[in-house]
Parts: sequence; C-alpha cells; structure tokens
Amino acid sequence: MKKRIAAILFGSALALTLCACGGGDAGTTTDTNENNAENTTQAADTAKDEETPKDTASISTDSYDFSIKGASLAKDIEGNDAIIVDCTWTNNSEETTSALTALMGQAFQDGVQLENAAVEDRDGVYDGDAQWKDIRPGTTQDFQLAYELPNTTSKVEFELSVFLGGADKATQEFDPAQLS
Repeated sequence: MKKRIAAILFGSALALTLCACGGGDAGTTTDTNENNAENTTQAADTAKDEETPKDTASISTDSYDFSIKGASLAKDIEGNDAIIVDCTWTNNSEETTSALTALMGQAFQDGVQLENAAVEDRDGVYDGDAQWKDIRPGTTQDFQLAYELPNTTSKVEFELSVFLGGADKATQEFDPAQLS
C-alpha cells in the first residue's frame, strides 16, 4: 500500500513539474496604469504581428543558420495526403548535433497544428533519416519534415525555430493546390 501511495505522489509531483515548465509568456501585456494605455496597445499590436507568419524563409543565429527551401505533396504510409517541407541548416555551434535536437518545425492548417506524418522513401523523394543525423560544427545539411494534411485546399503555415530558445523563426506559407 505504501508503494502505491508513493507512486501516486511521485506521479503527481512529476505532472506538476511538467505543467510548471509548460507555462510562458502568452505574448500579451496587461497594464493597469491608465497612463500606459498607449504602450499596452502597442504591445498588443506587436503580439498580433508576431502571431501572423511573414514568409521569412531564412534565419541566422549564433548557433545555427536555417532556412525553408520549399514543399511538396506526398502520401503517408496509410495513403493519406501529406506535405513534405524541405529545409537546410548549418551547425554554427561548438557541438556536434542533429537537426532534430537543434531545431523545431511546426506546421499549421486553418490555425490547427498538423501531426507528423509517416512517409515512406519512394524514389528518393523523402529522406526522413537526415534530421536524425548528427553533423559537426561548420557543416550544412538538408533535411525534410512530413506532416499529415487534413485537406489540400487550405494553406499551410510552416515555422522552423531553434528548439527551446529564441523568438527567431523561419516561416513560409504553402498552398497545397500549387504544390505537386
């Protein structure tokens, strides 16, 4: 019985720790001082601008250079529509690392984050292994990310950023109807 209670307490503590880590700045500023109403409006406008993707396809940071090169349509292993986003990055850090560890890609359609897709490599179209490969400092590598595509009519917004850091994002919008 004591082990069961200890396990429940440990699980609860772990859940609370993860919840505490997940918080963050929602991108809005609340100011109760009426004299600063103009600053609050400017902060809200800035937050709104940050939420809107701006097709900035290349970003350079101290540790990494990364860019979005394009996208294509494919089928996942279940035969459903998928989008493959082609990216490239350069490891400017002092550590050997992989794109999967260093960068984070997210795709959205109709304001909803898309799920990762499992796509088979057919005829060299998709290389899902490249993102897992470590590269040495100073090396550049191409990699691809695949996402399930609920429909082929709404535009897809893609963001690529440094994993767990910085506000710098490479963004690009794709129209599935224009992709092949």
